[in-house]
Amino acid sequence: MQMEASPPTLIVRPARRKSLPEEITEQLLELIAAETAEEPRLPSERLLSEQLGVSRASLREALSALNELGVLDTRGKTKYARTARARAALVARVASKEPEQELILDPLEVRRMLEPEVAARAAERLSERDLRELERWLHLMEEAASRGERFIEYDSAFHVSIARATRNHTLIQLVAALTDVLREGRERSFEPPEAAKRALDDHRLILGALTARDSGKARRAMRTHLRHVEELVRLSLRDRPPETGA
Repeated sequence: MQMEASPPTLIVRPARRKSLPEEITEQLLELIAAETAEEPRLPSERLLSEQLGVSRASLREALSALNELGVLDTRGKTKYARTARARAALVARVASKEPEQELILDPLEVRRMLEPEVAARAAERLSERDLRELERWLHLMEEAASRGERFIEYDSAFHVSIARATRNHTLIQLVAALTDVLREGRERSFEPPEAAKRALDDHRLILGALTARDSGKARRAMRTHLRHVEELVRLSLRDRPPETGA
């Protein structure tokens, strides 16, 4: 009987600063982000602490931090790393050292470059099942809006589903990773009072273009939506009062 090949194991090296869990977290993030496999398997805690040259207590703090970032996936007793999430987390950490506008508006610029073409390609390839999934996310957005709730998670899922409809795994990973980096920008875009209605209107237009399998219309609808998102984010940044010290 042919045995299923096991996924590659993450290769580690001694930590640069043994006493700081934050340093272990940063090093593991870098190592995971550099992996070519989508979900490399982590060594056991015992082996990992030995390879890093750190205590189990410090390692567990670092693993807990990675888990909160969504970088780890535990299945039974085994931990798997999520390389796309690790790369997104590193991008977010670098961006967080920049001014607030750059943290939010730089990822939006990337969305303008990427997502209109993703929508156009999805319009050419999506299946009826893809349409049902998109309709479901839009329905959940509408229900949340009717209750006066934000629907950021459903919004994100809608966009990742568009990427999934392209059948291009690299695009799916890119959009999923970008979604993690864009969370703060999405939250800001929902702060203005008119944000929910505009978002729903835009998503209905995008879905209509996809349903018609019209790639040009889908591209234009996504561009319009992203322009509206940027306008709302800029409005939120302008209207938010400056923070004052205690």
